[in-house]
Amino acid sequence: MESRIFFDEDLYKREIRKVALSISGFIFLYLLLFLFTIAVAIFAALAGIVLAMGYPHLITIAVGISLALFGLFIVYFMIKFLFVKNDVTDLYRIEISRDEEPELFNLIEDIARQVDTESPGKVYLSHRVNASVFYNSFSFWTLLFPVKKNLEIGLGLFNTLNVSELSSIIAHEFGHFSQRSMKFGPYIYHANRVIYNMLYQNEAWETNVNNIGNQYWAFKIFSSLSLYYAQFVKGVMQKVYEFINVRYMSLSRQMEFHADSIAVGIFGSEAFKKAMLKVEWTDVAMNETLDALTSVSDENLKSKNLFNCQQYVIKELAVLNDVKFTEGTIEIKTEGENKDRYRPRVKIEDQWASHPLMSERLENAEALNISQPVNGALCWTLLARQNITQERLTEHVYTIANVSASGELTGEEFGRRYTQKLDLYSYPKVYNGYYNNRSIESF
Repeated sequence: MESRIFFDEDLYKREIRKVALSISGFIFLYLLLFLFTIAVAIFAALAGIVLAMGYPHLITIAVGISLALFGLFIVYFMIKFLFVKNDVTDLYRIEISRDEEPELFNLIEDIARQVDTESPGKVYLSHRVNASVFYNSFSFWTLLFPVKKNLEIGLGLFNTLNVSELSSIIAHEFGHFSQRSMKFGPYIYHANRVIYNMLYQNEAWETNVNNIGNQYWAFKIFSSLSLYYAQFVKGVMQKVYEFINVRYMSLSRQMEFHADSIAVGIFGSEAFKKAMLKVEWTDVAMNETLDALTSVSDENLKSKNLFNCQQYVIKELAVLNDVKFTEGTIEIKTEGENKDRYRPRVKIEDQWASHPLMSERLENAEALNISQPVNGALCWTLLARQNITQERLTEHVYTIANVSASGELTGEEFGRRYTQKLDLYSYPKVYNGYYNNRSIESF
């Protein structure tokens, strides 16, 4: 069956227009709701003043204060998201400089030139099996004054990818740099932040409302009206959230195909496909590695280099699953080698998915059918201080995880323990891995 190109330029532009209209609609609706709230607050305050002055009495004054408080609190409810501190720091990232890793920076800047986009503001390394672009912070100022995006590269990728495969992943991320639709990201973020704050971050607000309402019976008017009004606003925002994000997720999937196409155009279909297939496998291996290291930390043991441990896990999983491991990397040719053979065959489109299915991304790359020269050197050759960087990140992961073990777990001891675990929890190959990591219970 002939492969299909999933990226559709016309559909992409239509999705951008839909998202632009939905964001404009959210801003208009929020302003309308805010002005309505101001009007209600003014009316409530005036009604309270008229009541207290027209019929001066302790009870009418209390009711007047109650109405004024109602107006004050519903206005605050509409703007309290402005006072929430927004910290997007990822503690697992460490920043690196050109002086530390010049060859890696040369590669990054060369890819940026080929994609025809700006280089990242800062480059970070992590232990993860991933690469991503991100902002240091999201503030309302970023909507008016664009800030540079940053790049995170997970060294967990380096144990299976060659330079061309890693380059294709970075090119995919830089493909997002070049997308005009990326500019919607901060707006979507802030729209969701406003909505999330109104829907779920109300504990302090509701506590204050109830505490005041319990002070005097007349103040129950204030607390009841405030809570009912908040419920009304939350009901509206829930519908707005669904409306905006369904459209943005649809655009996001087209953005992924667009970025895939950029990466394939520069580094070829094969490099991109192999990178995608290896990433799933490598991520499983990293999770297995972290689980194994967590289990021995209780014995006051820790590894100096988790990436060496990850490489051992990759080799063992390759043997267990009849996957070829050669010249420091694995050879995976089909998506089926990454998954159980008993996976569901029915495809259901998930309207909330931000990324397309792996099978669709692979098919898209295959259909583009672009050949490019391959740099088969392993990614570790890009690092001038390979062992120092590996050990620094390993220690950083332990520090963030608050693990203070002092004993050293050697590579040999890690291998022995991991192999022992595989032998304990694996079944004969005749079962095709069906029962691996499953709990069997009598019934």
